[in-house]
Amino acid sequence: MLTARNDFPRTARLLAAADFAAVFASPVRQQSAWFRVQALRRADGNARIGLAVSRKVSTRAVARNRLRRLARELFRLQRASLAGWDLVVMAKPAAVAAEVAALRADLARLYARIAALNPTGTAGTMAPSSRPAPVEPDSQP
Repeated sequence: MLTARNDFPRTARLLAAADFAAVFASPVRQQSAWFRVQALRRADGNARIGLAVSRKVSTRAVARNRLRRLARELFRLQRASLAGWDLVVMAKPAAVAAEVAALRADLARLYARIAALNPTGTAGTMAPSSRPAPVEPDSQP
């Protein structure tokens, strides 16, 4: 049975063409040899995913569906760390011939890169560090 944290509800999917268009209009891009992920920061804390695996990747529906299932499953497991992002995952043709373990590691790395980006929209690209700021010694006259 799926827990509430790891389920994949309809609200976690990009369904409308307008949602995809918004991500494509001004995305944060991350890519690897097998996948390209475009992301857009959301105002609310929900993470959503859209999948774009075309016939250019493979003419075989079985291969395309395998890549979609893999991307969806990894998103479902990492959804909490991706809170506040709309993602569109696109597979590249080389992904069809790759091993499943390599695809998982590759996509997990892309998701982690996006999760690490600055969520506040302030200057810089990385999220603030959880370490305390260094204390400067008091200068005495």
